[in-house]
Amino acid sequence: MSSPTHASPRPAPGAPLAGFVGISRRRVPRVAVVAVVTALGLALGGLTGCGGPDGLKGTLRTADTKTKHGGPMSGGWIAVLTTDQLADFLRESGISQPSAQDSAFVEGRVRHEAIGEAGGTLLPVDDKGKFTTTVTGPRQLCVLRELPQVDVLRGCASVDLPADGDLAITIGDDGVVAKLR
Repeated sequence: MSSPTHASPRPAPGAPLAGFVGISRRRVPRVAVVAVVTALGLALGGLTGCGGPDGLKGTLRTADTKTKHGGPMSGGWIAVLTTDQLADFLRESGISQPSAQDSAFVEGRVRHEAIGEAGGTLLPVDDKGKFTTTVTGPRQLCVLRELPQVDVLRGCASVDLPADGDLAITIGDDGVVAKLR
């Protein structure tokens, strides 16, 4: 009956698209498109777990006592330093260098910014007493507590940090103790 007045002629199958030399109107079967999209999705989805370990996960808690169980300590920082960095940090903070057995009890007023100035790393402790680090190797871990207008060093412990796993730091009658689990 009536045909559209502005209809353009349809190119022959396989003919190049106007203005695009080398690109034809051949249709790719939908099955092929779905297969390619599915394969890409699976490949990219598989890569999400390939980022390597998330680091060493730690908790900061008060130690158990004879009368009650310890609990998480929220806030503050864990300072991660080499032995030389710890010596520099203590000297700059005006704190005498303790013997190895007394480092668990070393205390004093400090600036947490001085950890970075000494070359160390500060790990924030969240409201559940949790922290994470990717630092590895032999380190001194020091607990810094934030008090109004001052930070307080509460003690340090030596530990050889692995790339991943779990670390428990406690503060109690034995000072600061770090244990890998």
